[in-house]
Amino acid sequence: MDFQLLMPSSASFELSSIFFPIFFILIAVIMYFGWQQQKQQEQATLKIFRNLCQHYNLNVLQETTRTWISPSNLEAQGTYEGRELYLKLFQKRKRRNKKTVYIWSIEFYWRCKNPHNVELRLNPEGFLNKLGKKIGMQDITTYNDEFDQRFMVKCNYKIFPVQMFTDIFCEEMIYLDQHFNFNNIKVSRSHLSFEDERSITTSRELALLIRGLDTTLELANMIDTFSPNQFSD
Repeated sequence: MDFQLLMPSSASFELSSIFFPIFFILIAVIMYFGWQQQKQQEQATLKIFRNLCQHYNLNVLQETTRTWISPSNLEAQGTYEGRELYLKLFQKRKRRNKKTVYIWSIEFYWRCKNPHNVELRLNPEGFLNKLGKKIGMQDITTYNDEFDQRFMVKCNYKIFPVQMFTDIFCEEMIYLDQHFNFNNIKVSRSHLSFEDERSITTSRELALLIRGLDTTLELANMIDTFSPNQFSD
């Protein structure tokens, strides 16, 4: 057997010595630009967070950005127009396609007095909700047809959304759903809350989020002033 046939040629060694360094350099460049993009997104989110704190006069509770071992977490709390507001922009660590990814999320709640223990859920009128209606799932309709087509309303007081959801409120919710996918609002006990996986990085998104916060503030005021007796026969 000719052992020279089994020996790699000098040309192969030369190609390997060129290819592998270039390959690792490309990987390093891709990782660097990916990391830079993440840092830019973090800085944009941090700017949005600080603008929100200034707009609503909130005190920063936590302001940590992502490291190699921990995700970003931005928290603030304060009082706006006599009502407590808690705000959180944070990253969730998830596994997707066998890889760890960081998903930006937003969460906030307004504290309510809620003297009559209103329990309310306002969700998008998706396919599953439409299917649920056909099999008997309860949905409360208001006097706004477009609002009813877009949202699934569940409440322990049927009269509450019917009588308290004003035309202005319904129109605002329709607009926010169209332009910001702003839905999934929950009222339970002393909290009106919202949570969703999304990144807020632009001035337009900031303006829409403020508009959503102000609209839910109006809803919190409805809850505190609601009395079922005023609508009784």
